[in-house]
This record gives sequence, structure tokens and C-alpha cells, in this order.
Amino acid sequence: MLEQSLSDLRSCLRLVFVDSMPEAAFDCERSDRPISEIAGRLIEDFVLRKLPPIAVGFQNRISQSLAVAIPTSGRTIEDFRLTCHSSASSMELLVDIKGHNQQRSGSRPNLASIRKCVEFYGDPNLTGQEIVIFFCRYQPRVQRNAGGTQLLYEVLPESFDEQPCHPDSVARSH
Repeated sequence: MLEQSLSDLRSCLRLVFVDSMPEAAFDCERSDRPISEIAGRLIEDFVLRKLPPIAVGFQNRISQSLAVAIPTSGRTIEDFRLTCHSSASSMELLVDIKGHNQQRSGSRPNLASIRKCVEFYGDPNLTGQEIVIFFCRYQPRVQRNAGGTQLLYEVLPESFDEQPCHPDSVARSH
């Protein structure tokens, strides 16, 4: 069930970016720092707006149904929850969207997210849920002119090819 759910998630996320990419326009000049700083939230908002209808439409093509829930609290680990139902079982993927500017070196992890992961996987009653990090790699395209700054965040194809990494398999390999 987990592999099929992850495959469905990847397919839905690809469809989010198939016909457009996140973009923003400013009526003033912007330096490079805010261009990267706003990208994560802009990409997150883009996915949260486009994903729910894609997931509903996607369920007609496979044997399981999909549902997207967007939490109202900022204290959850997930940016959205994808619930995958089949006739035999169900699986909830708690998806955290992380943007990474491929033109910049280094990336700082969100320590609150790490703490939440440790608490989540430390729960002995955990069943039917997995945390998934959508590591969205992008390259910003910046066009500056007299009218301001136009930004386009090109999401790279390798963002959709991540292989799952479960905490149990990481612990066994060390």
C-alpha cells in the first residue's frame, strides 16, 4: 500500500507543475535573498491550490481513491495530508513541502520539523501513516526591468524522483 501511495503522490505532484510554475511579480527591485526566501512559501501555496482537484480527478484512473486535507494549524508536521483508500486498506501520507534553490549551495534544515519527526515515529501506536518530504528543487528565473521584478520558479524534474527513506531502514544502516 505504501509504494502505491507514494507512486500516486509523485504522479499528482508532477501534474501540479505540468502546465505552469509558481511565479510572483513585484513593482520594485528585489535582491537575490528575498527571491530564495519567498520561494518555499510560494511553492507550498501553489501546490496547496492546485493539488486537491488533481487528486480527486486522479482517483478515477486507479483502483484506489485519494483525498487531500490541508491543516488549519501551523503546528502540524504536514503541509497537506494525502489519504489513499483501497478496498483492502488505507494509508495517510503527511507531506511536508521543502523548497531548495539549486543555484545556492547549502540548505538549513528546519529543526522544528526534525523534532516533530522524532516524536511522530516514536509513537508506539503509529499505524497507517507516513511522513513524506517533498524536496522541491527549483531554479529561480528573474527578470528585472523598469517596472519591477518578475520571478518564475522552475521546478526541476528530479524533484519527483526521490526514493523513500523510512526511519527504520536508516537506523539499520548505521
